[in-house]
Amino acid sequence: MNMKSLANEIFLKGKEVFTDMEVYIESNSRTSIDIYEGEVDSYEMTESGGISLRGRVGDVVGYAYSENVSADSIDFLIESAHDSAVTLTSTDEEFFYDGTEKPLLSAHGSDLEHISTEEKIQKTIAMEKMTRELDDSIVNTAACQFSNFSSTIGIYNTNGLDLEYSDAMGVAGVYIIGKDGDNMYSGGAFKTFYNFADYDSEALAKEAVENTVSKYAPSSVKSNKYDIILKNDAASMLLLAMSSIFSADAVQKKLSLLEGKIGEEIGANVFSLYNDPNYPLSLGNMPFDAEGLPTSKYPLIDAGVLKTYMHNQKTAHKMGVESTGNASRSYKSNIGVAVQNLVVEAGDKTFEELLEEVGNGLLIEELQGLHSGLNAISGDFSLPAGGQLIENGKLVRAVNQITIADNFFDFIKKITIVGSDIKISPYGVVSPSIIIRDVSVSGE
Repeated sequence: MNMKSLANEIFLKGKEVFTDMEVYIESNSRTSIDIYEGEVDSYEMTESGGISLRGRVGDVVGYAYSENVSADSIDFLIESAHDSAVTLTSTDEEFFYDGTEKPLLSAHGSDLEHISTEEKIQKTIAMEKMTRELDDSIVNTAACQFSNFSSTIGIYNTNGLDLEYSDAMGVAGVYIIGKDGDNMYSGGAFKTFYNFADYDSEALAKEAVENTVSKYAPSSVKSNKYDIILKNDAASMLLLAMSSIFSADAVQKKLSLLEGKIGEEIGANVFSLYNDPNYPLSLGNMPFDAEGLPTSKYPLIDAGVLKTYMHNQKTAHKMGVESTGNASRSYKSNIGVAVQNLVVEAGDKTFEELLEEVGNGLLIEELQGLHSGLNAISGDFSLPAGGQLIENGKLVRAVNQITIADNFFDFIKKITIVGSDIKISPYGVVSPSIIIRDVSVSGE
């Protein structure tokens, strides 16, 4: 039984219990190859997914899910969703989208499922081998992996919504360990792609070695205020940790300091931040949200000015605005709000030009302790960091044992230049490197 037929069976049987119904079905498959010292360390093929039902009883909507995507789960889903509805006491209005506006469902083409396993293995083995050949100081592999995965989402309801979307992508990465004297250092690189020809194992090996060797012989710096370049990877991690502040649900629950600031200048005028659900090669791409509304690119921050919050239908109704198409859920969870891809608008300066602009300062390449050292509500953070010292526009040595401390809302006001070196993170954030002035750094 296909997904749509299963949904129709549920609707046919559930109409005796519910006035409105919605079925959400998720199916995922993944193939992973792990290489260690020139051999296949593991090969896994996994499948996951499930089905959920929302059903309205009076003014309340109940919810239930199952990992059994078959007709055998129909009775369970209907009974459980009904029990949920009669138990809930929430007065929030729930919505079922009628599918009036149709999303563009064109998927990215991918040939990965047609490439032999042996080809994938040999290319990944070659990537690991190359890291050793490029530099004699590379002594071990922490991880060397090729993965390709595909997913299918289906949403159907009794208001006429009928959507399905499938897509596929690959990810390759190598993470290595180098030895300098008695000390060990780690570094790595990864890349996403749709087609096997875009899996550049040589470039990944070179990037991983460069990232590792650049960390050799580190030392701290004196405590002071520094102009810094927040490297694209580190910028992505910080933005991801703070992304909840843009959720209208967080705003309505008093969990975001952005409440009441629409139209106000909250960042530097060189800083623009978008929700972009169709950014090429990003893992957060989706043509419709978890309620079936079409997704689209729009600014959260435009030239420093807060333009909107991220909404689903319920949060938008509370504020008297239109949904931004940011409803989120899995088959195991009810509807919430989440970003699809968080994208910093790139500037026109290369990374080398950013170094020249800073002159003397710090390149921050990694931030640690984001879950414990950052308060997403207040924006305050104090984070162990690592990177490199910049002198006269050049990188001169590795830096460690430092802590950067600031407030995110002040931090983005101190941005002076946004670079052009865009990098896609594996977490749905896309950012170039960014210059921030006068950042407090604790070191020696």
